[in-house]
Parts: sequence; structure tokens; C-alpha cells
Amino acid sequence: MQMNSFFFDKQDKIFLESVNNSIECSKTLESHYQQEIHPNGIIDMCISQEIRMATAVISLLDRLQTNNIDERLIALNNLHNEVLLTSRTKFRRNTARVLIEIMKELIRTYGNEEKQLQLAHDFRIAATGKPTIVRKLLRRYHLLEMPEAWNQLVFDHHIHDANTKGRKSPTHLIMDAWVKGIRSLTVIYYNYIKPETAYELLEASKIMGIKVRIGLLYNIIYRHRLIDFIWVPQGFYGTDEFLDFIAEPDMQALMQDARQISRWREKFIFKIVDEWNQNLKNKINEEFSLDLSPISTEEYKKFVSIGQSSVLHLAELIHDDAKKTLTERVSVIKEKMQHTSDPQELQILTNQLNNYDKLTTEYFLELLEDCEHLIEKELIAEVLTEEDLDKIPSIVKYSPHQLVYRLKQVHSNSYIVLNLANTTPEEVINLLWDTDGEITHLEIFNVYDWQKGRSKHIAEINELMVAINKNNTPLLKSILLKLIETCKKSTEITLFDEDHEHLLSAASNADEFADKSKIQEYRDNPKLQPVTLEERVKALQQILSNIPTVINYYRGKKLFTRIGTDSTSRVGRLAGMGLAYIQCLPARTIKELKKSSNESRMIIPIRKEVRLVETYILPHNNEKVSWFCKLLRKIPLIKKFTYKKIKTYTDFETDTSVFNNGNCSYALEDFSSDKGDIVTLGGKGLRTTNGFVASTPKNTLHKYNYLNSNLSNFIKVFIGYVSALYSFQDTQDIAFLAWWGALIWFIITGVRNIFQAILGVGGLQRSPLMRWNNYVSWSRLCDSLMYTGISVILLESIVRVDFLEQTCGITASNNPLLSFTVISLVNGFYIMGHNYIRGLQTEAIIGNFFRSFLAIPISLVYNNIFFSFLLAIGVHNAVELVVACSAITSKMASDTGAALVEGYADKNSNVWFRQWDYKLAFEKLYTQFTKLELHFPEKGCLELLKNPQELLNNLKQVDKQLYTSMIINALDLMYLYYYQPRSNSTLRNIIKNISENEKLVMLRMQYVLLCHKDVSQLFIDETLGENFAKALSFYLDTHQQYLKQLQKICQIEY
Repeated sequence: MQMNSFFFDKQDKIFLESVNNSIECSKTLESHYQQEIHPNGIIDMCISQEIRMATAVISLLDRLQTNNIDERLIALNNLHNEVLLTSRTKFRRNTARVLIEIMKELIRTYGNEEKQLQLAHDFRIAATGKPTIVRKLLRRYHLLEMPEAWNQLVFDHHIHDANTKGRKSPTHLIMDAWVKGIRSLTVIYYNYIKPETAYELLEASKIMGIKVRIGLLYNIIYRHRLIDFIWVPQGFYGTDEFLDFIAEPDMQALMQDARQISRWREKFIFKIVDEWNQNLKNKINEEFSLDLSPISTEEYKKFVSIGQSSVLHLAELIHDDAKKTLTERVSVIKEKMQHTSDPQELQILTNQLNNYDKLTTEYFLELLEDCEHLIEKELIAEVLTEEDLDKIPSIVKYSPHQLVYRLKQVHSNSYIVLNLANTTPEEVINLLWDTDGEITHLEIFNVYDWQKGRSKHIAEINELMVAINKNNTPLLKSILLKLIETCKKSTEITLFDEDHEHLLSAASNADEFADKSKIQEYRDNPKLQPVTLEERVKALQQILSNIPTVINYYRGKKLFTRIGTDSTSRVGRLAGMGLAYIQCLPARTIKELKKSSNESRMIIPIRKEVRLVETYILPHNNEKVSWFCKLLRKIPLIKKFTYKKIKTYTDFETDTSVFNNGNCSYALEDFSSDKGDIVTLGGKGLRTTNGFVASTPKNTLHKYNYLNSNLSNFIKVFIGYVSALYSFQDTQDIAFLAWWGALIWFIITGVRNIFQAILGVGGLQRSPLMRWNNYVSWSRLCDSLMYTGISVILLESIVRVDFLEQTCGITASNNPLLSFTVISLVNGFYIMGHNYIRGLQTEAIIGNFFRSFLAIPISLVYNNIFFSFLLAIGVHNAVELVVACSAITSKMASDTGAALVEGYADKNSNVWFRQWDYKLAFEKLYTQFTKLELHFPEKGCLELLKNPQELLNNLKQVDKQLYTSMIINALDLMYLYYYQPRSNSTLRNIIKNISENEKLVMLRMQYVLLCHKDVSQLFIDETLGENFAKALSFYLDTHQQYLKQLQKICQIEY
């Protein structure tokens, strides 16, 4: 793309320069992110909204790798507030998701100026919240559009963070989950969880509004193999309660025992490290002509960091180490390819390049997993044959019943999930029996396990679960009889079989790793004898004889299901995070899923019953409603429509169906009743590459999207104006209208937008410091002028002249009602059409159509006024002028209705935002007051606040952060009062509904503004950024007047 004056804006380059400065120097605005700052407060005068959003993302990403959890949480909270509470669009949640993704990409492409400039422009145009642009960018970043009501059923009940084998810290994980649209998560930890990890995860989820459960995964040995139980304690009403729970003696004892498992298993991972160094590395070096270095255990431990040892960590470490060598080799190959003309040599070089491209984490992981299978068998053998049981962690030796019993003893209000990887229906029913029905959930589908071929029996297991949940004794009996017959025809369950001997020979040539003699030794050990067919049949027959007992286990409760991806967010893993119920997504998203371009998404073969619940909020006694609304509430069939309605979706985890033999299908297929209804947010599992072979990703934005904004706006206005001028020139015999009709048409549109903005921000009662033009989107105005100009061709030429006058003989003089009705309705359909093209939400499209009905009576009124005015000033051809201006009259009526309706909607929107603004500020204020009371327990803080200077002097020595926070919050409240639309009326309503003591606290906390030296020094220290002059001037000029007005509102004297 050419870098000339026709493309990009000056603001793009300024914005990019500021972002790069922040990337280069992590200390940029560091103090701004050391504490929570109100996004719509005084910071607005020091740093632009776009730069604040960008810096919030940078600050968060910078802190993801640090050990300071509080800093990460503050950065996440600031980011959340910046992207949601500063947005003026009705498409704010999807816009916020896109903004975060663009900023992450902008940081990743640091150094590529052209790409960064495109992203900077994308960020700025996305910040406007235009639905068409935001939807294109959602597609680019493989994000599904979510409903703005944020009531989607999007979840993932099996994911990992950096504390196990995942890549992301809890804060990073929660941020990315929110960007994907996920509302419910279960994060899995192996054996134990650290208090600081739980604190970070739960606090981050509270900030982003995501429901999070913590699951602890335990491996135990069952029939010569490891099975996974996930324990999920519940019933906690906050972070503190959960932290108190894990500090209880029983829980501490459990986690202490569980830590031994992690340390014990680590030595088996070290065996795989040795196998890599001694054999597999040499095999790779020989096959690909490389010289890879060995991996030391110290290097591996450092790489694992806070996580828990896994083959995935080792595979990624090997890949990171290999990529340095691969990159050097690829550079040589590409240089040779440029200087050779021999087709044979070129083909050889191309093959080498392709081979190097496939040496990814995924490739190394598959190579190491063969070793892992053998090591796992050795681990099991050691547990079963070890004479000195003290060497083996106690939990590893538990039976399923013992494990479940201990977990329930620690916390009875919990559920236990059985992972079904490589699990048969026979094993499931035996485990349910052995644990006395204490297994509460089955992980019926795990995307990663399915992709690895470990979910072959989920259809049969689901049938078993349905029989138990429906108390269907005949069906359960039939299933058990079938299992017995199948069992009689199967083979014995052994620890090592022929497949493992084949793996051994394929994985290693060395005796140190494992050998056949060792396998034979295990086979001869009486403790490792196979599970015989007789034992298996006997166990099933026992259950068959006790079917009523099995049914009773789950009569008062149900056997629920869980679905997850097992995502680790690491490159090379097949499954991405997140799953969504299709029927809960917007219609546009469902349509988008059916396109061939979305075949990367999968429909998992599970269908659950989903119910839509509509909740109507009944009014409280103090609610202010109009007389018209009160009248409507007296009509039985209509009154519910006057109440606030909340739509929520609920899934029923016991009503599960499995389709397509338990295999996924592509999302582009029809979503019929015989297929699953859950779509993956990640891809279908295309193999990753190293990027050595060039591929060009599809850009969902066209070249014209990067046009200079002024040029783009000029083109839009020009198109609209030329269309309107052509139409009036073609239809008007009156010279004035022929030449000036288009301008009049544009003036009507412009005045409507301005009037709408003024009405939305407070009308004539707004603060004198608030300028209406700051709340007019000039880009949207230009869009409006283009579409309204094109509408002249339709309304003036086609409808008024061609259809009404020439075809039907109807004019505004002989039949004004019919004439204006037709023009208004056609205009309504036209507005609906371009609203749909511009991507507006369905509610807005329908609302804009119905405003055309409002335009009909207004048109008649305007027509009569105009005709009377013409007669009053003595115009001889008044009738002709009325007929000629009928389209303009209808347009003015339509825009009058639009200004009133949309202005009222903007007013309600602004009031909603101000309520959130004051809620944040007041919560912070009362929290600060509570801290003051704790710092000065022997003195009444209300009395201390009468002398704010003395209080600040003492506080500065005790708690510098609280000192700064109090001043900034007072400045935020003052800024809100003067500069945010509808803030005055909102504040007055809030103060009316709080107690006298709360009013007094709020007022006196504002008295810190009287401490001129302290407040000024805060600005001079650049706590709020370098460009503080305007904000400091505002404070010095306004704070006295503000405090007087606040005293007046509170009706409290100093």
C-alpha cells in the first residue's frame, strides 16, 4: 500500500508514535497504572482516549510477565474501564473486544512501520464503533460477534493457565477469554493451587464479569492405567471465602500430599529429557541435517517456571531452541533459491524448506508423546510393585472410592468430574458403582482428547448416563447385559501389551530408557497380573444385580455433563479456548458461520436443551415514570412491555444427545436437529508451521478503508450532494429549488444531527464548559449526508414525481395525507435498508422504520404551516411551491422525529453511563473513607476532613497511595460534573437517594480540593501525564465554584 497523502491520517502517525514510545519505554504513564483511574475523569484532559486505551493494553501486557499480581489486576481493571466506559457506541462490547485485539497485534508487529500504521488506523476507526467496520475486524481476528446484551452461553470447562502447562498468567487468560466472548470458565490445576494464583484468577474474573470455577485434577491408577478426576469445590461467595477454604487444615493437608505427586512425577519427565538428549535429538539431527543441542534439566526447570512439568513444556523448549538453528538454515536456503535456475536443485531446496517449516512444537510433541506413554506405564508399574510404600505419594495409591471419600471430607459442597479420555462404558459404570455415586459429572466431550482420538465411546457412555438420569431400569439393564457380552469377547487388561513393545522399539534404541527384559519383569510380577475377564464380568454382574442401588445414587440428583477444550494457549496445540451454543448467538453470527470461509470452526457432536428465560423487573416505589407509562401499566396485556426485560439462556446439563458417532463436523454445514449445537471458538486443528513458507493472510478490510479520513469524508459528502443536485435539477421547474434544494436537504440533515447531539448531552441546561460539537461524530454525519443525498433520487424523482404525480396524480395539494404517507413509508424502508448495510442492530433498524409513522402527522403540520406562511407573505404560486417542496417537507418531518427520538435515546444512554461513572467514583470514595477511619481510629474522620490540609499532611506520611487516590478521585468527580453529558441531573438524582451521613462524607471528601499546593504538586509530578496544563488550569479556575454548587445540591453548609 502506498504511503502517500491519500492514505492514513496525521492522527494515525501521531497515535502510532505515542504507542511506540510506550512500547519502547514501559515507564510511560507508569504512575497512571499504579492505581485505578476513572476512565471518564480528569485523565481525559491530560491524555486522549485512544492513547489511554492503547497504553492500558501495553501496560497490562508488560505486567503479564512480572511477579506483581496487584499491578496486573490494576492494569486489567483500567483496561476494562477504558474500553467499556469511555465508548459512546451502542456496539460497545464488540468494539472493545476488537480494540484489545488490534492493540495486541500492534505490539506484536513493532518494527514493521507499514503494518503498524494500518493497525493504528484500524484502531482509530474501530474506536468509532461503526458496526460494519467492527464486524470486518472481528472476522479478521477470528472472533465471533456476540450479543451486546452479553447473555450468550459461551464457556469452557477445561482450560489451563501458566501455573500448570498453559502459557498465560491468570490475568492474561481472563482478558483473552473476555475478548473471545466467554462468560463461564473452569480452570484446571494439577493436584494443588497456590493462594496467590487463586487470588489473581478470582479477582481478574470479577473485574471482567466472568464466572470462574477452580478445578483440581488428580490422577489415580485404575485397572493398570491412569484416570483423571477433577474436583471442583463450590459454594464460595467471594475470593476471601475461597482463600479461607484453602487455608483450612484439611485442605492444607490434602494439598501437601498432592504436592508430593507433582515432585514425584517430575522425575519421570526428566527421563524423557534424557531420552531426548541421548536418542531422539540424534535422530532429528541425522534426518534433517541439524545440530541441535542437548537440554539440561536446569534449563528445562527454568523454562517451566511457575508451571508444572509436562511433555508440552519440553516440546516447546526444544522448538524454541531449534528455531534459532532453523532460521539460520532457512536464510541460507532462500539465498540459494534466489541464485539458482536449476529446477532439480530448486525442488531439493524447496523440499528442505518445507521440512524445516514443519518442525514445530506440535511435531516435537507428537514425537515425545510416544515416550510419555511408555514412561506412564513405568510410573504405574512402580506404584504397583514398590515394596517401600513411603516412597510413593499417598494419593497415587488411592482407589477411586478412597480419593472421592477424602475429597468429600475436605469439602462436601463440591462436584467431581470424571474425564472420559480412553474410557469405556464398562469402566464408567464400574467407577460410578465403586464411588457409591459420588461422581457428579462426566466430561462428555474434550476437544483436545477427540482430536487425539481418545473419545471413541462417548455415544455409548451418553446412553448410559441418560438411562441413569431418567431412572430407566429396563434400558440400564439392557446396557449392562450388552457390556457383559462384549466383555466376554474381549481380551484381558494388561499393563504392557504388544502396542507398547512396538512403541518401545520405535522410540528408543537404548537400554537406559526401557527394554523388553524390563517389560517381561513387570509381566512376571504377581502384583501386575492382568485384570481377567472373569473379574470384569463378575463386577458387571454385581452391578446388574444392584440396578436399584445405582438408580438410587442419582435419584435425588442427576449425573451432569461437562464440556471443555483442554486449551493451554500454546502454539502447536490443536484446540483453542472456548465453546458457544449456536442458538444464543446473533443472527448475523449464525449466518456468518455457514459461510465456507468459516470451515475452520467445528460443530462438536453434542446437543443440549437450551431455554430462553425472560425476566421482567417490577418497578420500585420511588421509580419515576411518565403518565403515559402509568396508563399503559393498567392494561393487562400491555403492562409487561413497560417493565425492564432481561433475557438469559440456560442449558440443562442432564439432557444431552450425541450425534455423528461422536465426531465433529464443520461449522459451514446446516445446523439441523440431527447435529450438535455447540461451535468451537478456536479452529479445527490445522497444523501450525514455522512461517518459513510465505503465506498471505486474508485482509478483511479493503484498501479504501485506509483512505485519509478528510478525503474519505469529502468523497461521501460529494457523492450525496451530486446525487441530490442531479435529482432536483431533473425534477424542479423552480430555479431556486433546482439549485438550492440539495443544500436545503443537507442543512436539514446537519441541523438534525446537531440538535440530536445537543438534546442528548443536556440541552440548554448543560454545563457551559461542555461543547456540543465534541459529541457530534463528523464521520457519522458524513455517512448520513451521503445516504440522505442518495435518498433524494428515490423520494423526489421516483416516488414524488414519477409515481405519485405522473402515475397516480396525487400531490401534496390535492391529497396531502396520502402523499406524505407514501413518501414517509418509502423513506422508512430506505432508512431500514441503509441501516442494515451500515450494520446497525435490529432494534435500531426497526425503531428507525417506525419513526416514519411519526413523520406523517408532522409532515401535515409542516405542510399547513408552510402553505399558510406563503399565503401570508403574498406568494402567488403557493400551491405550486407546496407541491414542489413536499419531499423536502417530508424529509424535515422525518428528521424532526429522528432528532427527538434519537436525542432521547442518546439522553438515556448518557444517563446510563453517568450512573456507572458515579457508581465507580462513589464506591472508591467510600472505600477511601473507610481506610481513613482505619488509619486514624482514635479520631472522627468527618471532623478531620473539616481541616483537609492537616489531614493530607498526616496521611502523606502514613499512606501515600491513599493520599494520591483521594485527590485524584475528587478531581474526577469535579471533572464529571462539568464535562460529562447529563452529569448534573444524574448527580442530583443520586444525592436525593442517599442518607444525610453519606452526603456529608461525600461532600467533605471533596474538601481536599481546597489544598491547592498538594493538588497542584500532583499535576506537576506528572502523575496524570505530561500534558497537565489544561487540567491544572481547570482545577484552579473551577474548584471553588464546584464546591459551592455541591454544597447547594447536598443542602449542607461548610
